[in-house]
Amino acid sequence: VVTTLVSGAVLNATYFKLKTTNLPRSIYMTEYAKRIEHNITAISQITPTGSYKVFSSSELDKSVLTTLFGEGCTVEIVKIWGGPHGGATADYQGAGKTLNYQLYGDQLYYSNSIETAMACMELSAIGAKSVAKLVAKNWGLLLPHKGTHPKQDEL
Repeated sequence: VVTTLVSGAVLNATYFKLKTTNLPRSIYMTEYAKRIEHNITAISQITPTGSYKVFSSSELDKSVLTTLFGEGCTVEIVKIWGGPHGGATADYQGAGKTLNYQLYGDQLYYSNSIETAMACMELSAIGAKSVAKLVAKNWGLLLPHKGTHPKQDEL
C-alpha cells in the first residue's frame, strides 16, 4: 500500500464523470475500478484547500496525479507501507524516516494510531468492568436492587 499526499490539487470531476457541484470528499474504488484506475484504492480530501490523500497499490506517476488533480498539484509525501513485500502496515525494520505523526506543515498531523490505541484501551476497560460485574453477580457479591434506584447496577 502506498499513501500519497498531494496539495494544491483540484479534483478532476469530469475524469470521474461527476458533477462539479457537491463533489464527494472521498472516492472509493471497487476491485474492477482499481485495475482500471492505476491501482488506486481511495482518494480522500483532507483539507478544503486542495489537499488529498491517495491510497494505491504502487507509486503513482506525476502524469497520473496531473490527470486526477491538475497541473498545479504538488506531491508532499509518498509513504510505502509494508516494505518490499507490500501490505497495509508500516515496515518496522528501521528503514525509512520517522515522521513523528507530523506529515507536513505546521497544521496537519496523523493521529489515527493514537485514536486506535485509545479506543482499544477503552473497549478493554469496558469489557473488564462487565466481566468483573458478571463474576460478582455469579458469586453472589452483587445483589439485585428492587425498584428503580439511581445507583442500580446495569446487569
